[in-house]
Amino acid sequence: MNSRNLCAWLAGDGLGRFVWQEEWGFFQAALGERVWRDVLCLGDGGRLAAAGVKALPAFSGCLDAVLQCDALPADVVASAGRLPWRDESFDCVLAPHLPDGDAPLLLALAELFRVVQPLGAVLVTGLNPHSVWRWWRDEGLPDVRNGVSFNRLRRLARMVGWQVGGGRFMVHLPPVGQPENWQLVETAGQLLWARNAAVCGVVLGKRGAGVRLRGDVEWAGDFEGMVLQGV
Repeated sequence: MNSRNLCAWLAGDGLGRFVWQEEWGFFQAALGERVWRDVLCLGDGGRLAAAGVKALPAFSGCLDAVLQCDALPADVVASAGRLPWRDESFDCVLAPHLPDGDAPLLLALAELFRVVQPLGAVLVTGLNPHSVWRWWRDEGLPDVRNGVSFNRLRRLARMVGWQVGGGRFMVHLPPVGQPENWQLVETAGQLLWARNAAVCGVVLGKRGAGVRLRGDVEWAGDFEGMVLQGV
């Protein structure tokens, strides 16, 4: 499932809409931490993020949100690895589901570092290859095995100068059926298989931006010894 199909799944499938609801909750919590003046929504997933940003109340402080994608509809058509913006153009970037290969991901992270202002942040979400979803082989589901693990994202991000801030594991729901009370199953998953969620969200800060999401988690150590600590 490529990024465009993933975006369509997030927008059109019942389970996909639940996944996006959880991702948008992560973005919205970070956007509420401070006033962001210039926001870039990036990629196919950025279309969903842009719609959410534009629907935020006027008092949220987001004065300008631009959608950049590699195909129309978009405000600007360009790939994540080549951002047509001047240095330090944005104070916040929403980047759902960046490229998953090391080379394109590293290029995208480097370009983002260039266009983000000092003390700005990039909010990244992506599929977790360690998720319980990896045990399911269904053509109608995204293949989380191709996702970017937290450790891998952290390593690549630090290579280009990002500081890794807070984060959140999301969507602990197994992709089997559609339980009547998804939130109840989600809550159980947070307790029983917290590190095996389908999606993780991470805040990357430039020069010590240090955005922390209250009530979320931070990571320490390798994946096997990952420590979940309340913030």
